[in-house]
Amino acid sequence: MAGRGPCRLNSIGFGTWAWGNEFVWGYDSKTDDGRLAATFRQALSSGFNFIDTADAYGTGRLNGRSESLLGGFIDALPASRRSQLVVALFVLLAYQLTPDTLLINPQHKVSLLLRATHVTSIIVNLTCIPVYYLWLNRSCKNAWLLNPPKMKVTPGRAVGNYFIPIISLWKPYADLMQIRNASFGMRGDLSQLISVWWLSCLTLLALYIVQLIGMLVSNPEITAMGDKLSTVSSITNIILNYLSIMVILSITNAQSKRAAELQY
Repeated sequence: MAGRGPCRLNSIGFGTWAWGNEFVWGYDSKTDDGRLAATFRQALSSGFNFIDTADAYGTGRLNGRSESLLGGFIDALPASRRSQLVVALFVLLAYQLTPDTLLINPQHKVSLLLRATHVTSIIVNLTCIPVYYLWLNRSCKNAWLLNPPKMKVTPGRAVGNYFIPIISLWKPYADLMQIRNASFGMRGDLSQLISVWWLSCLTLLALYIVQLIGMLVSNPEITAMGDKLSTVSSITNIILNYLSIMVILSITNAQSKRAAELQY
């Protein structure tokens, strides 16, 4: 609350997301600050007393601009009027809890922990990639032995399709579905899981591309957006790793069962 006394809260309030947002709303301090001040006064005179703001409102170098503008507008009001206002503050922790944006002090224990976690995830991913390709090659060979009519892709091509531009957007998914069909036979197991897994792969790829563009271009708004997507990328990466483990274990177990059945 802007004041300390009790006040009556309106059922409708107004938000300040656009205040300081250059990327989406084209904010310009030279032309918009006066308009925003007038809009704020008009809102109060119309009976509004509930205001929403957040530390993340504003983009790039203007993060927090919404709060600073609102604070200045409220400070200019008489004390009796300030006491009638209610300000909701939203703290976007998902954006703040990243190694690059959480703390000014890089030696803070939380910052160090986040950086260690980030580096560890990179090492784990780099280690798992060649392991996955070895598994894919082996599972493709097993699929040829279990049910040759279901197979068209060779083990080498199944791995190589990941490195061919454009083709890599759909062919690895089709190859893994062939392996699934040969491993599970007529059962429909794992079809939906593989589809979700591949969609997660493409989503993570898109997020990485946006982040890379943010690092290469000089536009501060695009760079800021890329930074904010780093948390989403981390979450997507965790989901993708979990789905990958499920897919690998399911196909491996299915091939083991099929091999045991064919022996008897």
